[in-house]
Amino acid sequence: MEYLDGKNLQKKFLTEIKEFVSLLGIKPVLAIISIGENKANTIFFKQIKKMTEFVGYEIEYYHYEDISLNTLLELINKLNKVPKITSIMIELPIPKHLPLQKVRNTILPTKDIEGMNDKNKIKLKNGEGGYLPNTVLGTIMLLENYAINICKKNVVIINRSETIGIPLAQYFLKQDCTVTVCHSQTSNLEDYIKNADIVVTATGKPHFLSDKQFKENSTIIDIGINYLNGNLCGDVALSDEQNSKIKYFAKSIGGVGPMTITALAYSILKSYYITKEDIDNDKS
Repeated sequence: MEYLDGKNLQKKFLTEIKEFVSLLGIKPVLAIISIGENKANTIFFKQIKKMTEFVGYEIEYYHYEDISLNTLLELINKLNKVPKITSIMIELPIPKHLPLQKVRNTILPTKDIEGMNDKNKIKLKNGEGGYLPNTVLGTIMLLENYAINICKKNVVIINRSETIGIPLAQYFLKQDCTVTVCHSQTSNLEDYIKNADIVVTATGKPHFLSDKQFKENSTIIDIGINYLNGNLCGDVALSDEQNSKIKYFAKSIGGVGPMTITALAYSILKSYYITKEDIDNDKS
């Protein structure tokens, strides 16, 4: 079994971005809005902060224990109008009293680096640009940089969300794959898994799957980030790494995780150029 090492790839890509950013007169600025307390988000923010400091981005952090919808929308509209802020992201989850899609749609599509604004989703669906969710882009980058042949493969995705499952399904379909979208409540899930060349799992359930369930020479992408006995772990439990039937395995921690941060770095740079182009057009 070969591990797909996201950490080494991250170093390579972020070093390239750092060199590029050093040539920019005005640096990209990321605004992050966080509401409430979430242990996973605290870790994620530390990783983002470390990345932005390394490559040379600036970051503005807006944290609230709670916030009203009107106040939140006013904040986003304010950030939309600030030229130096080139990208905006909302840390999830947000409190249930806040309508998530309305919040996302308030972010300017050009600054929506998570690709969750409805206009961005339509662009992606129509092949007209837009932003891929960073976990999805990071997964694609990982597969491509290991030159894993995915064309015409049988793919099972255990996630049906708009941030992971649906955009990944669209990506694999464009590679002429046969795609089945499942979830943690799918009946007879093992029947789907045992015939899959590629399995992508993001159930949010620790050790929900065992490596013994997978097809021989399969590629497994574990995106799940969970806590088990106080420790971070993925969806997949490895029982016998030496004799595993898996050919390629990407852990959520050390595999897809670092590449999600790397994808975010690329999206911030992309937003910088799109936003700068809009500003320059306004001046002309």
